[in-house]
Amino acid sequence: MDKKKDAQEYNQKGRSTAQENELERAVVYYSRAIKLDKNNSHHLIGMTYSVGSQERYEPAYSLCKTVIAMDPKNASAYYNFGYLLQSLGNIDESIEAYKEAIRLNPRDADGLYNLAMILTTKEKYEEAQGCFEKSLELKSSQGF
Repeated sequence: MDKKKDAQEYNQKGRSTAQENELERAVVYYSRAIKLDKNNSHHLIGMTYSVGSQERYEPAYSLCKTVIAMDPKNASAYYNFGYLLQSLGNIDESIEAYKEAIRLNPRDADGLYNLAMILTTKEKYEEAQGCFEKSLELKSSQGF
């Protein structure tokens, strides 16, 4: 039995069910993946997304902190962390998390868009405009 391969299969099932908005089922698949391969940040990120999308922000926040500690160069972890912090009302920390996600992955159009949106709530319009423009430029170049 290849635990890592089985974990990858559960991770893929989790991703597929999450995309279909079957978030509770996705959590079950991600849990199985994590049980088989607990040090894989991709499984934990999937779990973070699925739990956070159910508005269970506190457990998702804890999971995200775990991923960041395990893999501090994981742009997806910082993107999710930004979303969670924003959802919890920690706007300034959310901005910093989105900025770190973009620093790690400068081609993250969604991260730039989310950062721009949150910057407008802080009335940082010039910075927000730059993020919006860069996001649109990236989406255009990626065929969206």
